[in-house]
Amino acid sequence: MPVKVLAEDRKAIYDDVADFCKRYTNVDVDLFVTSIFAPESAAEQFEYIETVTTFYGISDFSNGRMLEVGSGYGLTLAYAIQQGYDVTGIEPDFKQGVNRYQVARRILKANDISEDRIIAAYGEQLPFSDNSFDRVFSVSVLEHVQDPEKVVCEIVRVLRPGGYAYINVPNYGSLYEGHYRMPWIPHMTKSLARRYVSLWGRCPDYIDELHFITRSFVKKMMAKHSGEISLIGDLGRSFFADTSRMMNIQSSYPELVGWFQVMRKTGLLWLGLRVLGAIGGQNSFQIIFQKRCRGGNGTEL
Repeated sequence: MPVKVLAEDRKAIYDDVADFCKRYTNVDVDLFVTSIFAPESAAEQFEYIETVTTFYGISDFSNGRMLEVGSGYGLTLAYAIQQGYDVTGIEPDFKQGVNRYQVARRILKANDISEDRIIAAYGEQLPFSDNSFDRVFSVSVLEHVQDPEKVVCEIVRVLRPGGYAYINVPNYGSLYEGHYRMPWIPHMTKSLARRYVSLWGRCPDYIDELHFITRSFVKKMMAKHSGEISLIGDLGRSFFADTSRMMNIQSSYPELVGWFQVMRKTGLLWLGLRVLGAIGGQNSFQIIFQKRCRGGNGTEL
């Protein structure tokens, strides 16, 4: 059953997205908003998490009590609860602009779901006891928070021993920037990035709201928890390079679609993907880990 969204919330989301698109992208607002409200959109994000975690050997990621860190408008949260999953979400209760937390509460209510399933909170200070959740997931949130390392610390803290976490975050060592929807020069400094987006006719203000997360940053951040967690996989590199999993090439790298099509026709797609991966073309990191049980390591996968 599609997630129900009332007219007032459709307008609030439209206005929020329209303002962002006009300032920072050249995306058609109506098409973009239509994609957000498409019945399959909320399902796709949740199913994508299951696809990635299954690829890395976790066949039951959706089991148990789950926490979504950064629920946005609450569409994925509402979908997951509709499907019978035990999910709680958090989202900051910002007082300026469109209040996504309040929109999410109304969307939950419109779908006969308790508004208590989303809590006003920041990832840096999760309002839950230690070892509260079997699973924690967060998608495209870590680059926006004040302190990414603190958020990861909190995720580790609330995760139960033996539980799994999945964090998807953009790779700023890649060739594409998803917020501005434009080709990217890997490993740019903030100063250079501001000039770069200005040359493309985009407002550079949003650069200041982003953390430019790279592979080296992720490795250092996760190494601090090496005694508590077992990192699973290779931050998504092999998933990215697996041609059988590349269902979202067009949305991930729209500027390179033509080249991908040529490589596919010539049988060289596998090579192109591996070259992109080698130079940092993987557009997002898939950070997956298991919290170790007391007195031992997490399950070997």
